[in-house]
Amino acid sequence: MKKIIIYLILIFISFNTNSQVQESYISDLEKDTIKLLSWNIKMLPDIYYDKQTKQKQAKRSKKITKELLQRQYDIIILQEAFNFNSRRIIKKHLKTKYPYIYKPLNYKALSIKGNGGVWILSKIPLTKIEEIKYKSCSGTDCLARKGAVIMQGINKKQKFQIVGTHLQSGKDWRSRKKQYEDLNFLLNKHKTNNVPQIICGDMNCDSNNKQEFTSMINILQSEDTNKKEGLNYSNYRKNKIIDYVLVRKNNLNIKVNSKIILIGNDWAIKNNYKQKLSLSDHLSLESVIIF
Repeated sequence: MKKIIIYLILIFISFNTNSQVQESYISDLEKDTIKLLSWNIKMLPDIYYDKQTKQKQAKRSKKITKELLQRQYDIIILQEAFNFNSRRIIKKHLKTKYPYIYKPLNYKALSIKGNGGVWILSKIPLTKIEEIKYKSCSGTDCLARKGAVIMQGINKKQKFQIVGTHLQSGKDWRSRKKQYEDLNFLLNKHKTNNVPQIICGDMNCDSNNKQEFTSMINILQSEDTNKKEGLNYSNYRKNKIIDYVLVRKNNLNIKVNSKIILIGNDWAIKNNYKQKLSLSDHLSLESVIIF
């Protein structure tokens, strides 16, 4: 009789343990998470390059696709995807994995100026809400239609907005500040309670310049999601962060954790080891959104 009781107890414990494991597994499957990559890939128009550099850019495009195919992202937000041939190569290799590929920001088929360079590829269907061209610019930035695009998607009944952008380069803080204000207007225009807005891009705001960084965060009414778990720079000189993933939670209880990662070879290595082709002069930001 004692043996039977012990046997029944062991069965009960085993069943209870398996049940807990199964419940935990189901719980993990039901977590609402989206994984993003934001990356300035430095694919400039052919007009800027000689034949050799064009060939190198095509090689970089192919290597970028190989890297991205090995990684698991739901949405990819690229900046400086100006070059048609580079986009063609990337699209050819990624279109099966990322069936929702949208036209570059402010794209026009026939135009002297280039597009805005922001290009979004996604596993999740997204709806374009609006795109804008920044009113202010200076220098060679005026040759492109820099601006911002806001897309909306749904992940397991939860709406979210993704914003891709690329701001004024260099030291022209005044133009950049006006662009922050344009972007803030766009965000406010489409702000909805409990619908987070994730802002991804090359903001060209030096993280070491606390005054400008604070101004950017305040104007955009956002939070920096970089938890400093990755590298502490995003430029090839390794001395500052200029690429960001920011969030406006809009009263939704979510977590957005981002870190800077190096994909491929270090850009600076090209001068000493020409056989190693680096992929971009910017590092990328990898983000996980936990709803």
